[in-house]
Amino acid sequence: TVPEISEEYFVTNEPTSLIQRFVRQAEVAKTVAFLTSDGASAINGSAQRCEGGLIRHL
Repeated sequence: TVPEISEEYFVTNEPTSLIQRFVRQAEVAKTVAFLTSDGASAINGSAQRCEGGLIRHL
């Protein structure tokens, strides 16, 4: 199951996610909805990640 896979991942790998879980589909959908709304009119020409801090950055 997805919860089992998620738990196993965070137990066996060094936890780098700030939220200590995988991002949910609804969270991605809300981010997309915001980025396509008038409220995000000042955001342009940039790549936005919605991954909960799971990807390591330099």
